[in-house]
Amino acid sequence: MAAKVGDKDVIKLKVQPDGTVEWTATQNHKLVNPFIVISFVDSSEETVGKQAKWVQLALKKAHTLCAFDTYNAIGHSNGGLAWTIYLEQAPSQYTQKMQKLITLGTPFDTQLPLEKKTSSGVETIVETDMLKKLVAAKRKIPKSLDMISIAGEI
Repeated sequence: MAAKVGDKDVIKLKVQPDGTVEWTATQNHKLVNPFIVISFVDSSEETVGKQAKWVQLALKKAHTLCAFDTYNAIGHSNGGLAWTIYLEQAPSQYTQKMQKLITLGTPFDTQLPLEKKTSSGVETIVETDMLKKLVAAKRKIPKSLDMISIAGEI
C-alpha cells in the first residue's frame, strides 16, 4: 500500500462503488507527509459527489494501515473534483491535515465552451452549477493548503 517514489511515501488506494477500499499491501509504520492517491472504480461525473465521501472512507482506511499526521493528495480528472469537494465538506479537523493538493486535468467547469461571444462581440465566461458550488464553498478550504492545478479547466 505504501511505496517510495524518490524519498516520498505514496499510499495508493482503490475504492469500489460499494465503498469498500482495496490496497496492495499492509505496512503499518509511521509515514512522514505521504502522498495519497485514490482511484475510483466508478469515476464518472455522476458519482463525483459520492467520490468525495469515498475519499473520507479511503483516508480512514489509510490511517488504519499506516500512521501519519499530515499528508498530500493527488487527484486526476474527477479525482481532483472529489478531493476539492471533500475539502469543502469535511470537518476542518480532517482537512487541516492536508498540506498539498495537486490536481491534474480536473474539469472544475465541465461545460464547454468556457467562453462564448455575445451579440456585441464581448466574450463572457459561462459558469456551470458545479463551478458555482465550488466557488461558493471555497472559503471552507484550509488557507494553509498549497494547491496546484495542472492542465485543468477553470
